[in-house]
Amino acid sequence: MLRWALPLSVALAVLCGAQIATAARSTTTVAGDVRDVAFTDPGLAVAHQPPRGSLTVERFVAGSPPQPLLGTSLRGADDQVQLAGSAQALAVGLLPDGEDGTAASRVFAGPASGPLREVAGCEAGLLLPPVAVTGARIAWREGGCGDPPARPTATTAAAIVIAAADPAIAPTRVALGPAVLPVSIVLAGAGGLVGLMRPSFFALDSEVRSFGQGGAGATLTAQRGALVLPVGVLADGTRVLSLARLDLEDSDRDDDVCATTLFTIAAGSAQRRELPTGGCLVAADALSDPQAARVAGDRVYALVRNAGRARNAPPLTSLVSMRADGGDRRVHASGSYRQPLGVAADGDRFAFWHARCSDADTDLVVIDGATQDGGPAQIATCRARVLTRVARVRGGRISIRVRCPAGCRGVAVYARGNGSRRFAFAPGTHALRLAVSRRTRRRGRLRLTLAVEGAPGTSAEIRLRR
Repeated sequence: MLRWALPLSVALAVLCGAQIATAARSTTTVAGDVRDVAFTDPGLAVAHQPPRGSLTVERFVAGSPPQPLLGTSLRGADDQVQLAGSAQALAVGLLPDGEDGTAASRVFAGPASGPLREVAGCEAGLLLPPVAVTGARIAWREGGCGDPPARPTATTAAAIVIAAADPAIAPTRVALGPAVLPVSIVLAGAGGLVGLMRPSFFALDSEVRSFGQGGAGATLTAQRGALVLPVGVLADGTRVLSLARLDLEDSDRDDDVCATTLFTIAAGSAQRRELPTGGCLVAADALSDPQAARVAGDRVYALVRNAGRARNAPPLTSLVSMRADGGDRRVHASGSYRQPLGVAADGDRFAFWHARCSDADTDLVVIDGATQDGGPAQIATCRARVLTRVARVRGGRISIRVRCPAGCRGVAVYARGNGSRRFAFAPGTHALRLAVSRRTRRRGRLRLTLAVEGAPGTSAEIRLRR
């Protein structure tokens, strides 16, 4: 089930009255899970959750230790965060996971190097508050809160706030119509675009409108029974938008129908043109997963999933980029068992991240110069191979040689009363020591299964010698 199904149902009820050589590549290891990334030039702002820690936002600059920007008490896997950044400014939107679909949302903003100040919040935040940054300008959603907070039966009026990194500069508020929830904000030129959700008893309607300092503008496009949201504006003024079908729960459920797609509307036009990405957009969870598509310069970056692979293998997920007409399509990274998990882009730079094989941390890959036409970077599967076939028992234990070309971690399971043991190995060949029961020693054989994270499992039968 989509992660946003519950908060969406609450929102419905509330609003109803109830070239590789030329591209410099660097990899940074980030503690724990990376949730979102934004370029801040120099460096990147990274929202991540260290193992046994809480969600934090830090700035990573080459040659320097990470600089803390924002600490939180959030520890849940479904807590949501969105970053937007530039060389001058940074904005953070937060929404904890709530059992009833509501939780206290918060928005922080300030200079790219900090400090960040809290600028908005809802005691009952129905959806992740969207944020946007361009240059020194920052935009966020104000209002749209559940009211009353304990048991919402209505929402407060929503507005878009356009402000600056400098708190001394007075902000501008753009009021929106009643019974709408702003879901996505894009800043472009003197104004921008906002994606609005309009739930009703009969269907969820949505629209994308322009806005500026003078207020909300005309509707660019609208959709009944689906969610249409702005993703970004290309250098030539072409608008890039996403369309999420709410009647599909998985983007690769049907080979011919994707739950979430991208389309464009050229500057000065109202005609939609579907963007051929070569697969289904990974994030059908459009309300809480902002990392699946980005716009930078004259290119669109997207994470897509390709169906039609081997029956028991996971689908191939690729980071691709293309022009607004779908031409000059490039595959920058690809993986199956271990996949690119998100994307950030700025100018001709982009970044993606994926889980590490040997530990619970994340590798964040930055490519400066997008002319990568020599083939994609394959994200290696965390394979493990058992090299030992005959093991000598010493003191009730055996030593098994395991080779992990990219590193590996997981659980070694050996049946018939022996048990299991967790392991984590760096790239190379390592010894896995296991205690063997008397019964297994008498049998003279041990069946070993390695359940490896980010890889298919592997099994081997070990003959025991005394």
